[in-house]
Amino acid sequence: MAHANQFTKLTDAERFFYYHAGFSYDPKIETRQQRKLRCAREMADAEAYARRAGWTFSWFDDWQFNHTKEYGREYEPQTCECCQLQDADGEVLESLCCIDDADANYRRVIEAELADQALYSIRKAEARDAQLKQFVNVSYAL
Repeated sequence: MAHANQFTKLTDAERFFYYHAGFSYDPKIETRQQRKLRCAREMADAEAYARRAGWTFSWFDDWQFNHTKEYGREYEPQTCECCQLQDADGEVLESLCCIDDADANYRRVIEAELADQALYSIRKAEARDAQLKQFVNVSYAL
């Protein structure tokens, strides 16, 4: 669990992701606890950004094959779905499919993960565009 002072500083959304979201970490860079807290904050930030930007999530059925036969599962899930993240103009930014038996908590985690991935892609493209613009400006100056 988080140190008491760190945990009390978490928002409700951060606390939710602290308890429900998975994470990975590199022990050479940070502790397990540091990464878990950072992940919770990143997920909450991505969720809030998606809401402010007017992004929406669509969930739909994804039954394409028998899970027991295809994946060697011991049971067939009750649901198998896809989730798509669309921007305010309806453009699909990210998606994930074959999500089995997702409850409300897991759906929220999936949506935040998709928003986080979309933000990463957008920021990466913006950085690339800024570098290109800088290169073009330097080229014209020469």
